[in-house]
Amino acid sequence: MESETHQTRSLVWKGLLITLAFHAVYAAWLLMKPFSHHVVQLGGDVMETLGAFVAVGLCFLTGRRAASARGRRIALFFSLGILCYALQQVYIIFPDFAHRRVPVPRMSGDLLAMVCYPLLLCGIWQFPRPSRSLSSQLRISIDGLMVMVTAVTFSWYFILGPTFYRQAQSAEVKIISTLFPLMDLLLVASLLMLGRSSRRLRQVINLLAAGLSIVVASDTIFVYLSLHGKPPTLTLLDISWTLGFMPIGIAAALGKTIPPDTVEEEQAVPALWKSFLPYALLPCLTALLMYTQHAPGRVALKQGVIWGAAALVTLILVRQVLAIVENWELNRRLSLLATTDPLTGLFNHRVFHKTLAEESERAEREGYVLAVVVLDLDNFKFFNDAYGHIAGDDVLKQVASALRSLCSGEDTVARFGGDEFALLLPLSKRRLGQTIESLQTEIQIGLSRLAFSPPGHESTIPLAVSLGIAAFPGDATSRLEVLEIADTRLRRSKTGASDGLGDDLLLFLTRSVSGFSMLNALVTAVDNKDRYTRRHSEDVLKYSIQIASRMRLDEATQHRLKIAALLHDVGKIGIPDAILRKPGRLTEEEYEAVQYHPVMGANIVGAVPGFEDTLDVVRHHHERWDGQGYPGRLTADETPFLARLVAVADAFSAMTTDRPYRKGMDSGTALSILAAGSGSQWDPECVLALLQEYGYVQKKSVADSQAITQLLAA
Repeated sequence: MESETHQTRSLVWKGLLITLAFHAVYAAWLLMKPFSHHVVQLGGDVMETLGAFVAVGLCFLTGRRAASARGRRIALFFSLGILCYALQQVYIIFPDFAHRRVPVPRMSGDLLAMVCYPLLLCGIWQFPRPSRSLSSQLRISIDGLMVMVTAVTFSWYFILGPTFYRQAQSAEVKIISTLFPLMDLLLVASLLMLGRSSRRLRQVINLLAAGLSIVVASDTIFVYLSLHGKPPTLTLLDISWTLGFMPIGIAAALGKTIPPDTVEEEQAVPALWKSFLPYALLPCLTALLMYTQHAPGRVALKQGVIWGAAALVTLILVRQVLAIVENWELNRRLSLLATTDPLTGLFNHRVFHKTLAEESERAEREGYVLAVVVLDLDNFKFFNDAYGHIAGDDVLKQVASALRSLCSGEDTVARFGGDEFALLLPLSKRRLGQTIESLQTEIQIGLSRLAFSPPGHESTIPLAVSLGIAAFPGDATSRLEVLEIADTRLRRSKTGASDGLGDDLLLFLTRSVSGFSMLNALVTAVDNKDRYTRRHSEDVLKYSIQIASRMRLDEATQHRLKIAALLHDVGKIGIPDAILRKPGRLTEEEYEAVQYHPVMGANIVGAVPGFEDTLDVVRHHHERWDGQGYPGRLTADETPFLARLVAVADAFSAMTTDRPYRKGMDSGTALSILAAGSGSQWDPECVLALLQEYGYVQKKSVADSQAITQLLAA
């Protein structure tokens, strides 16, 4: 961006230096008049012709191809327009060489110059315009028409009218003489109708406006002086046309660099003085009207001023109506921005709290229950990291659309912030008889089919949305309390702590074991890196206790097992997020980083006194029965028993839990995989205990593996 700005500045300065240097020489020639009148006249015509061709060359000053088709058209139309003016100057030079005087206006040459105007108009209308509302676009067009009506009225009284009513000129000459100022005014009006431009194109528009202003002023002065029998010759007015066309050429060169994806943005509301500026035309035209009523002159000229004033008043009234409509639209848009989320179109955080206050009061007054639901999109950071923020926005829109379809007109759906949403669902007449539990089930079923299709991928990724729901006034006595309860239930839902087993143990350990709070804080930190981890740890706790109960382990061993299961993945705090959340196959280096986490976990837990008897489980829960595990490559009974038990629970949890990039397996498939790996990857006795827990094996028989074989066959 900085290089583009530097290149643009360099381009403008080069063009302006060429313009100033050329016209300094031209002005010196006209002021000094070093030779005879004829030679000075001839030299002036040559300079003016040469200046026109220099202006054509400035259209292609960049020295490279146009950045877009739009830029190519801008440079082409402007260069052809200026070229027509240059060819008119060539037409003038030849009579000067032959010492023949060419009448003014020059019919053939002026017709050639007249082609310049439609070409310049085409160039102006190639510039990108901001997307505006219809009323805004009409207002800007009327502003241009107001300027044009005022200018035409003044020109009619002082230039156009007197020129048209001159008796000594033919009709053709009158038409040509009046067309030039009219076309000038049309160019200015077209430029005004572009409206406010973006910062990127403001410099181009300013150069174009400066060049056109000089050309229009030059044409007006020339026609006015010619009308009064004083056509200017060998004056500084001669340099004004090329002085105007050269900035137009520089503007074309800058327009050539416009990239193909440039879209003019709608600008902010203009300053107050700019809004009132068009109305300043009315006093000017009023002064002219008063002057013409007392000054001598043709009645037709005075009537033209009256008609011009009437047209301006009409345009002002129409503009006022459009301004009212535009202000109404602007207020509506501002109100919409203040109450809705721009991405999803749902209500925003502010509106939700306001509606919650109103609905809670109504629920108490009318005696119905208000359900407050808070929802959170699981692993949303994964979508942004893996597929980019555009994909993340698409996911948010998809969830918003699903929530909107689940709700009715009396419900409130809001984006609470980030990847969080909130619902207010009155259990009034429409939901008569419906309970909070059934409502929660209805929402979960409605969101269960959500899936995201990444661009360029055939498979879809399931979208998991956790929710917490609370009832007012059933669960709470205030609106703030009901929202807090719903948020607490959301957090429990995200961590998978639905049965309370993990929470009860965590509370007991925090109160009774010194140093556990620090370890739990590390587990929470891992949870923040990957929300799957906490639910996984509590699932491992649950499955480990199921296996331990089947194997009739004593209470002290089970207590030790519970702590080890909760802490077994604490070493993941040292795994980089990019590896921990990577959906695809890991590289060899990445897999080595993952293999180090049991050792890191053991080092962390070992630093806290009182947890020494859990270190073997934390360090060795990834060992295999056949010795191919890590970090110690221990075989069979070399691996501590509780570590072998947690390994089975860990594998079962990993296979059955949903991840951001895949759906979890059903328990039957996962148990079949465990059975297939029994005696090679996992401890056969622990696998058999889990199979018994889920009813796949009726009686314990480790020596005889027929039960496992039958399961595999099924």
